[in-house]
Amino acid sequence: MKDKPTKWGFKFYELCESGSGYVFRLEMFCADKWYSNKPTDVVMRIMESLLDQGYHVFIDNYYCCPDLAEKLLLRRTMTCRTVRKNRINMPKQLFVKKMKQGDIDYSRKGSILVTRWMDKKEVVTLSTISQPEFQQTRGRFEVKEKPCSVIDYVKNMSGVDHSDQLLNYFPMHRRTIKWWKKSFFHLLTLCFVQSNVLFNILQRQRHQKTVGMYNTVLDSIMPLGGIMIEPVNAAAMGSTTAKDKLEGKHFPTEIPNPNEQVNRKYFKNCAVCWERAALAGESSKS
Repeated sequence: MKDKPTKWGFKFYELCESGSGYVFRLEMFCADKWYSNKPTDVVMRIMESLLDQGYHVFIDNYYCCPDLAEKLLLRRTMTCRTVRKNRINMPKQLFVKKMKQGDIDYSRKGSILVTRWMDKKEVVTLSTISQPEFQQTRGRFEVKEKPCSVIDYVKNMSGVDHSDQLLNYFPMHRRTIKWWKKSFFHLLTLCFVQSNVLFNILQRQRHQKTVGMYNTVLDSIMPLGGIMIEPVNAAAMGSTTAKDKLEGKHFPTEIPNPNEQVNRKYFKNCAVCWERAALAGESSKS
């Protein structure tokens, strides 16, 4: 995908809860002639277990078209999303008129409402939830009126973005030519994130303090596998004796150039490595 920051890799279709970012279901893109990757088929397939239950689904404009809205409406599922003007069965007469900033126009077919609103740029939404009305919303500097469909879309469309944000906080990706390794580490990280999301939902229901992803992994998951992480001794890091340095981390320290030679740095011998070499009976270069 040339327009994405990461142009090569795997493509996942995700169905996320709008508030917490919990991934209810995901599906990997598969280029198979027996496996349909049409946007309408992907949405209907990934929503199969939630249809006929009255859910509201908010979709990216890549998947959006009036035909999909009709199919979801027949399965008692409402939808709201932005839509591209060149989609099939879009009302062409709606886009003939020139509009100024703040103007709104709409076209309705049954329960399907297509709204065209001119902000700084043109915004087109397709909804079976909202009405063609304005609603006040508070921005950074002023109170602004926006169509209800735009407000609903902005409020509930952040589930996938929130899930990706949580994944990027703790990346486990490694450079490899094995496709299954990259996929495995992605799914492993996703499992950690989902467990943390569910745990925090339970904590809020109990009116208790939520826990970050880092603490969840260290305190709950790693001890189960026999992995114990000891805290770093901060005092040993700044110590000058070899005995203290052996208990923590040690780093080389640059010293002034005695001969004032250009492009050359001098370092003292590492006390820890010197001590280890001495205990092993080896000689160390000075």
